[in-house]
Amino acid sequence: GILLAGRPGTGKTLTARIAASEAMARGWSVWYLTDSRGIEAALDTARIYAPAVLIVEDLDRSMGGNRDGATDRILNALDGLEREDQVVMIATTNAAEALPAALIRPGRMDSVLVFEEPDEEAAAKLLALNLPDEVTDMGTAAATCAGMLPAAIAEVARRARLHTLGGVVDATALEDSALAVRSQHALLERAEESDKPDVPTVRIISGDSAIPANSAALSIVSTGSVKS
Repeated sequence: GILLAGRPGTGKTLTARIAASEAMARGWSVWYLTDSRGIEAALDTARIYAPAVLIVEDLDRSMGGNRDGATDRILNALDGLEREDQVVMIATTNAAEALPAALIRPGRMDSVLVFEEPDEEAAAKLLALNLPDEVTDMGTAAATCAGMLPAAIAEVARRARLHTLGGVVDATALEDSALAVRSQHALLERAEESDKPDVPTVRIISGDSAIPANSAALSIVSTGSVKS
């Protein structure tokens, strides 16, 4: 098991697909799963067509929160995966902190790769990938792009090309585009944060199942608030 963790847009899915392409070039089968609740059946299928790569998107969507029976079935399915099965599972998550700790331990996830936002050096490389080869002077654009998502950095290069109407992209065009996209990126970050409202939680340690949930007979050990 390999877990790719990070914010949306940092390149997790692209990395998984590149790995899958490399595997296919060597004769492996590739399977793509959008709902981790189907991991048991997907692993059984992958074993039949091994060697195989199974890609599981957004593992936190169906395995986030408290551990339950469905989560235990997934964990048991991963426990049954042996090295000789020749099946590699690559899973992505936008919220690794929401996953149960039992999932991330070695033996279930042998590697956890955290995708962080690019620093200035990486931003310069991403800009270069999206610009004509003759562009050598980026000015302060790479520094401005540091910490932005790769998709936003590609947008900086695109806007700079549009700004020059097909002419030579210079440092000024890149710097102006970087500042514009930086403002948009800041709004995106605030929007992502506002999508995670505070949800009140109550943790219960004992109670009679025959008693209604709102009964005072339930023993409450703590209350709090979590991001959901």
